[in-house]
Amino acid sequence: QIVRQLQLADREFLIGTLSALPLAGLLAGLLLNARHSDRSGERFAHTAFGAGLAGVALIVALLLPAGTGVLALLVVAGFGLGAAQGVFWTVPPALGIGGEAGSVGVVPVGVVTGINMAGTAGGIVGPWMLGWLLERSGNHAPGIGLLAGCLLFAAVILLWGSRWNVATPGAR
Repeated sequence: QIVRQLQLADREFLIGTLSALPLAGLLAGLLLNARHSDRSGERFAHTAFGAGLAGVALIVALLLPAGTGVLALLVVAGFGLGAAQGVFWTVPPALGIGGEAGSVGVVPVGVVTGINMAGTAGGIVGPWMLGWLLERSGNHAPGIGLLAGCLLFAAVILLWGSRWNVATPGAR
């Protein structure tokens, strides 16, 4: 719907093709950031980088008029989302939550379950909330702004949480 509103194409095939570009950005971010994170051993800043990049790209996209610049920023936001997702599950083990003394990387089932429950709840509540905001405002800006704010908040929390990174102390 957002790509359609950019009015960059009038045929369904072109709209579908352009809609795939942010997903291509997501794939690139997922692979490149995860590879870099594995090489450096740092997890928190890599996850925060992706979330922050996506949040900033979405905010800037809101400020621009509809056109190719907004589509390019959606690709950058997709890259950022992929970058964050590709490294995300390495963060709980880096915190050393719940392991016995000296055992880093052990995450209790309850922590994983809680994270999965939050993700599932977001997958249920998020689309409903974005639809509600679209219905109330008549455009996608409030929903995109809310998503951008959540991403930026996550980036700040991740950077703050990096102080407890026990798995790779030198990467703080």
